[in-house]
Amino acid sequence: DHIIDNNLTGAVGLVSSLLQYDKLNDGALIVLCSSIQAAAPRDGRGAYGIAKAGLEVLAKTIAAESGGKVRGIALRLGQLTDNMVGINFTDEQMEYIDTRCYTQLVRPEDVAAFIDGLYYQPAMTGCVIDFDSGHGRNIW
Repeated sequence: DHIIDNNLTGAVGLVSSLLQYDKLNDGALIVLCSSIQAAAPRDGRGAYGIAKAGLEVLAKTIAAESGGKVRGIALRLGQLTDNMVGINFTDEQMEYIDTRCYTQLVRPEDVAAFIDGLYYQPAMTGCVIDFDSGHGRNIW
């Protein structure tokens, strides 16, 4: 339950409150951090993938229900350069990743720069954008 609460329920509650009480400026952009696991779940991480898939639906719902006032986008992130808490790769796994990824792992600063650029793309809303380093090629 805590995985769903931490990754989905809190976001739904916050977005619902912001929209319900009209706390966002026209043109506001809400970016939700999904995960490649919403589309390509890993063994033992089902609840996490389900929660992240829910965030993708939330982004589409923001676009559909805000009447164009607020934009919602979900970034489907792949493996970051810094491991998330509880995710540790062995040296063998990292060697495999390094040889199979056609780009580098996702750097947090690149995600931040991409989000900044999204603000200036007002036609983009209700979409899910893959931001990964090989998940789309199913190399993981």
